[in-house]
Amino acid sequence: MLTVRTLLTLSLSCAIAHSAAAAGNTIKFPADELKRCEPTHKRLINQELNRVYDKAFPAYFEFCAGSTWNKRGASDGGNYGHAFGIIRGACLAKDADGKIQTPQQLVPCPGKTIGFSTDSALFNHQWIAGEGRDFILFGNHDPAQPMDQTAFDRISDEAAANGMFDGVIIRPEMERKIKEEATLYDLDHHTYRNRWIGNYMFGTEFAVAASRGGVACTRVPLTSTKPGMKPLRAMLEKLNGLNRVAYQNSKVAAPGKKEPVGFDYDGIVNNCVHTPLNAMAALGAWGRKDNSGHPNTQLEVAMRSKDAIAPFNQVLDTYLLGKEMKPAQIENMIARFRGNKEDFKQFQENGWYATQVGTMIDRVPTLTYMNSIFDPSDQTNFLSLSTVFRTQIRHILFNLVSPLVDIQKFMFPIDQPLKNEFDSYINDGGGPAVNLIANLEAWQTDYSQTLTHLRSKPAHEQDEVVKEVTAYIEAKLKETSLLLLHAQQLRAQIPEAMCAD
Repeated sequence: MLTVRTLLTLSLSCAIAHSAAAAGNTIKFPADELKRCEPTHKRLINQELNRVYDKAFPAYFEFCAGSTWNKRGASDGGNYGHAFGIIRGACLAKDADGKIQTPQQLVPCPGKTIGFSTDSALFNHQWIAGEGRDFILFGNHDPAQPMDQTAFDRISDEAAANGMFDGVIIRPEMERKIKEEATLYDLDHHTYRNRWIGNYMFGTEFAVAASRGGVACTRVPLTSTKPGMKPLRAMLEKLNGLNRVAYQNSKVAAPGKKEPVGFDYDGIVNNCVHTPLNAMAALGAWGRKDNSGHPNTQLEVAMRSKDAIAPFNQVLDTYLLGKEMKPAQIENMIARFRGNKEDFKQFQENGWYATQVGTMIDRVPTLTYMNSIFDPSDQTNFLSLSTVFRTQIRHILFNLVSPLVDIQKFMFPIDQPLKNEFDSYINDGGGPAVNLIANLEAWQTDYSQTLTHLRSKPAHEQDEVVKEVTAYIEAKLKETSLLLLHAQQLRAQIPEAMCAD
């Protein structure tokens, strides 16, 4: 019987199954994976939706998740996928010669986009980043071209050429393996190392939508009602601090340790999800998760259950946190600030609150056309009791009968209420979760009603908190109304399909 620790680690670990796998010389693609036009049209639609969103909100954060990493012929790539972050308005810090700083650090860059990701292989970084939304999600790959070994190698080499791995040290046992293999096959160590790391991190640090059949992001604007881009800067400083700590811990042994630990990864309490989550916590979106230590016994794991999080659950929670502002939400906001002076001070300084206009979901189209490297079928799972039980039963059945029969053919789907709720938002094409104009209109109504609610409070309730919140809502209503005045420029011009499969 699997222990709680083993089960959760298998479920929540990031990048646990990146061994090379032979997919075979021939693949019989299903009909939907032989379509060129449909994935091309989906990409064009996604680009158009991104274009108008960028016009409305030039700086924003995306909490992203990708489903199971599913290389053809490889072992289990985890049950709940991978989490990563995208920031619009930032780029990597570089020196005068254009070389990426070590450890990697982020700086504000208007009009630029960065993606960052945590991997269990990292040693002197907690995250590494790549520039350009299309590269992070698609490896700059044309959706109408086969995703084959040639494309895989080109994308992997492009990551190395961009300097993505420069100054990045992975776990010592991996570094030793790379050196031994390069020596054994008489290969240039630097070239072989870049290719090895590129192959390992493909689909996790970059080209995420090439290796995962389901990818989605919740967007949260970093628009402030105060000058100075404070929300963006606060997020970047938090992320930069995480990398500085990992870098320092890779150089010096901590008290009680014989050698440096580096990034102290843990599959349950310090995995890929914790990095973007704690980056948002630095803005006051929610409380910080404790990502220290290594719970091992079932009791320790149970006691740390509040610190265990899953990628798609957090993408949904991010949307639910920010999707509407009714009187109940405004009263919770006021009560929170009255009860926590530090949170209120941060709100005053940043002029930012997670529940706000522009909180939307982006469903990212995956690379499905003749993908001979990865299985692009959507295997999105939300962490819940039913899926945990299914995982446990699957492992038991696999160990019992896999030598005799392919149990995958007999696995049946288990209803996932959280996934059903998530799908209800993204499948409503005219709803505020995916339609920018609908989102602006809904928030104009919410801000107007909450402003009326605030102004109607009796004089004895009009304390410093209520006055600051009122000023914030007034500013956000003005921002939203101004965007709606330019609604025609923000309406997505959905392109017609250029061909038919």
